[in-house]
Amino acid sequence: MFRKKDEEKREIALQAFYDLEDKIITKLSPSDKIIAFTSTTNHTDQMLNVYVMARHLAEEGNRVLIIDANLREQALGDLLSYEEERGFIDGILGNFANEDLITYDKNFDNVYLMYAGKVSDYADEFLEPNEIKNFLAGIRNSYDYIFVNTTANTGIPEANMFAALSDKTILFTAYANKDNDIYNNSINELRDVSADILGVVITNYVYSEKEVEEMFGEK
Repeated sequence: MFRKKDEEKREIALQAFYDLEDKIITKLSPSDKIIAFTSTTNHTDQMLNVYVMARHLAEEGNRVLIIDANLREQALGDLLSYEEERGFIDGILGNFANEDLITYDKNFDNVYLMYAGKVSDYADEFLEPNEIKNFLAGIRNSYDYIFVNTTANTGIPEANMFAALSDKTILFTAYANKDNDIYNNSINELRDVSADILGVVITNYVYSEKEVEEMFGEK
């Protein structure tokens, strides 16, 4: 009996999430808590991947905070179709207590959310690395993992800065960009700021029938 295509795609995506999580956990040391996620372009489903991974880790009893540090597109709000007015940027540049900026995920225990915040309020201010470093240090002991979602990093200084200030960085790239200049430029900019790259995740990959059979067995 043949598996429906939409069901097959969901199963493949789920298996990919689990494989990714296993690889991340295996490579992390006990001191690695703050993980930055960036990408080569804006077409990698990065925020969705980050959110699903956080949910799965939370199901195993881990407290996971997702910080939307994409100060250009409000990625978490777009994904969940809901936006908090205050968030990450307010914690760094504003006079707000952390507990006023972090919310619970209404659908999943142990998942905590920090939206990007009202970026327009700080249009004339600069992000200082020490302020971001101190902010992250102030919350790191409250969670098992802190996922920092950034925008695509090529030519975006703050995305590379967030990556450099995190314990580890994971780069998402579309399958079409895995060997070209887009990928190389992204990697080079992360290396230029001494970001500790944990790995590269290739999305939008089309599995062959043979690979699907190896993943799930005969259909």
